Amino acid sequence: MGTESFGSQQRQPGCLERGNPAFFMGGTMKKMFFRISLLFLALCFLTESLGYLTHQLYQFLGVFFLTLYGLIRYPLGSKIENREMFFTGSVLLIISVFFFQGEIIYRVGGTVFFLCSLWLLLRSKNAEQGGLFPLILTTVFYFYFLLFYLYSPPFWYAVKQFSLSFSTLISRFSGDPVIFSSTYLGIPIIILFLIFIMVSFFCSVKKEWKLFLLSSFLLILMNGLYLILAGKMPALSAPVLKFLETENHFLKVFLTFLFEENYPLPRYNYLMNSPILLFVLCLIPLYLILLKRDFKDFSFEFIQIKKLFPFRSARKSESEQSLPDLEISQEQPSGNFISYVIKKKYVLMFLFLIAAATSMLVTDMPGKTSPKKEVILYKEGFLNWSVPDFKNFGSRSAGMFGNLPGFLRAMDFSPRMAGTLSTEVLKHAQILVMINVDNQLPRNETEAIWDFVEKGGSLLILGEHTFYKHGTKRVIFNDILEPFHISVNFDSADWFVGGWLHSYQYASHPITSGMRDDMNDTGIVIGASLRIEPPAFPIVIGKYGYSDPGDTSAEGSRGYLGSLNYEPGEPLGDVVLCAAQHYGKGKLLVFGDTSGFVNAIMVKNPDFINRVFTWLAKEDSPKSHWLRLILAFIFFAFALSVCIAERPSPFTLILSTALSLAIIAAANTWKQHDAQTDIYGKIAYIDVSHGERFSPESWNENAAMGLYLNFMRNGYLTFSLETFEDRKLNTADFLVLIAPSQPFTPKELGRIREFVFSGGNLILTVGWEEKHASEALMKQFGLSLDYVPLGRFFSVIPHFKQKVRFSEAWPVISSDGKAEIIASYEKLPVIMKKRYGEGHIVLIGDSSFFWNNNLEMEKSHVRENIEFLKWLVGNLKLET
Repeated sequence: MGTESFGSQQRQPGCLERGNPAFFMGGTMKKMFFRISLLFLALCFLTESLGYLTHQLYQFLGVFFLTLYGLIRYPLGSKIENREMFFTGSVLLIISVFFFQGEIIYRVGGTVFFLCSLWLLLRSKNAEQGGLFPLILTTVFYFYFLLFYLYSPPFWYAVKQFSLSFSTLISRFSGDPVIFSSTYLGIPIIILFLIFIMVSFFCSVKKEWKLFLLSSFLLILMNGLYLILAGKMPALSAPVLKFLETENHFLKVFLTFLFEENYPLPRYNYLMNSPILLFVLCLIPLYLILLKRDFKDFSFEFIQIKKLFPFRSARKSESEQSLPDLEISQEQPSGNFISYVIKKKYVLMFLFLIAAATSMLVTDMPGKTSPKKEVILYKEGFLNWSVPDFKNFGSRSAGMFGNLPGFLRAMDFSPRMAGTLSTEVLKHAQILVMINVDNQLPRNETEAIWDFVEKGGSLLILGEHTFYKHGTKRVIFNDILEPFHISVNFDSADWFVGGWLHSYQYASHPITSGMRDDMNDTGIVIGASLRIEPPAFPIVIGKYGYSDPGDTSAEGSRGYLGSLNYEPGEPLGDVVLCAAQHYGKGKLLVFGDTSGFVNAIMVKNPDFINRVFTWLAKEDSPKSHWLRLILAFIFFAFALSVCIAERPSPFTLILSTALSLAIIAAANTWKQHDAQTDIYGKIAYIDVSHGERFSPESWNENAAMGLYLNFMRNGYLTFSLETFEDRKLNTADFLVLIAPSQPFTPKELGRIREFVFSGGNLILTVGWEEKHASEALMKQFGLSLDYVPLGRFFSVIPHFKQKVRFSEAWPVISSDGKAEIIASYEKLPVIMKKRYGEGHIVLIGDSSFFWNNNLEMEKSHVRENIEFLKWLVGNLKLET
């Protein structure tokens, strides 16, 4: 009946009778309400919009509810009427599965594929598809909203400022202080429901403006009600909290068991998941729009089968024959699929605009690495440049930033200390690093810094929480940051879950692209939050954190700290922890915390620090950055215009989503490709990629921080090895494996063998009980363990005349008898050294030999083992 129509179709007599597809509008209203609610719940889990949960739990629940939605819609017992359509739908369904393990944007894209596959599967069985088209369209629009929200800093900033302003306005009305940022205000949830309301309106034959405006207003009203209820929660929950704080009841014992000593409920942490309440409230306007809608006026059947499969045989299938005439277009496409698409010029235009907009939004033009290698380290401030030595032991012996110059040299920079700054001092430098500056700089020095950045230099500032020093009641950092759009707040950016685990939101940026937050790879702890506005942009956001204002009366040991608990009225969610800005020809990077750069934490996040300095060393063009962002908005606006005017089919929407996902994946890969610089020097790696038997916490008895510090004492940059990469092993001197629990792959065994053969030193500590994962590794070097438990004892090293202590030792064996015995229990060897090529492997038959309690604790140490490790490292390096 003419050309393809989106949102309107001619009615034929009887087309709304039972038995025709147009009749099926989702069954009863309650059934449709339940289905849509289930799908939206799945989307909220997939987009991590319901407060704090681990990424894995969010993914599981999202996929679970999405699968449940599909099973409810799919008629398992019906006969397949169209096998070609069934096959296409099955392929799309399989493709969708691969997206759900990715980042948020990929999961929503996967949902688009899932819904379209479900639509095809339902049509292949001539089953009910009612209500599916608005949901597909809603999900596609939601996908592009999230694309802007996650990839456009100005858009993110605008949404955050709106959220803070709206929650402040509601707080004044209610009298209860609640300041929520976009995550806790539930902006992603509100937008999802709002998009559906708009799609429902535009897909309706009868445009009911009153219903549209009423539903939209009610949605905003529910958001306000949610804030009011959130503000009342402390008072409403007081009796519950009082009950939980009493002793001798089962619930307290249970919560203490789950959360150790400080279970979260008494600290208002129930607000961590308060957006769940908002989701429930948003179901009210959803129910209203479905209740007042005449489903016969809802044009859910929108696409002609021949337009989806124009290359099919002219013979109608049984399912096509059962469709009303309005399903078959008078336009009979000829030729193959490609020629059909070409004829549909608007499809090509729409896809081009989407591709151009996505490319402009997510891609970064790589900067050229500056030929300048000098890095100026401003040595004044509340800091020290110490490294671990053999005079001091324990947690306070690690020093602060002493390893940073060595790390920079390993990256091929030329670090230089400076106590004063001037144009002459900065003349040959590319990067200036300023840490915990606690005294006001002379005006001529700050102007020299600004001039340095404007002419192409890079400035890195590391701040700290509640940083008032020497009686100065202001944050000194902000003097340096005066011309920029970033400033350091007088507060503590605090978390609900220690270490910001599963709590970050990373920008799509070379510094953070592809990074994880389940083990805090940035090393950020509790620092200050940052106040930013465009053109500055966030790099690391504490999505599930809050701003705890400093207390000017809490001087001395309190360091102006606030309560370090969330209290009503404190800004909640989306605290900026790291931000950047282009300025002139140069750029600025600011951290509100120094922790990630100190010696003891840098052992676990070297890749992140590497990315920071690699990016700072590149010459980027800020003009192209903002030009591309503006162009992205323009292209998306044109694409939306084409969508409204030409009304594309779901097939076109799938293509646009797939195209955007492909561009995003390519851009992320490109950002990570040149994001790091290879490091060279005296480097030791402690493997953590095979479930090694030690705690990730620094100072537990069964942790290994003492091992890291003692390698530092011996002059080595020491890092955790999270992945077996050739570029890392090829430049390392030592690789330490502590009782791995996951077997090594043949490829990894080959890498280790090549590492040792080329001059590397492998130290493996493992006992009989944990030997399984290491058997193949030991075997390739002709080593193994014997089943004779030896327990705890002291041994004397013959060559060294020094005692060494073992905790749970087992004898080690050399199959060819060519290994050198270093330590033994009577006549049973417990440490062997064997040469292989240019390097060595040392096998220690004690899984806990390098644990803190056998080497160095927070306030104690085992002198014998520290001296033994010093001798062993020196001996191996001397013989290599």
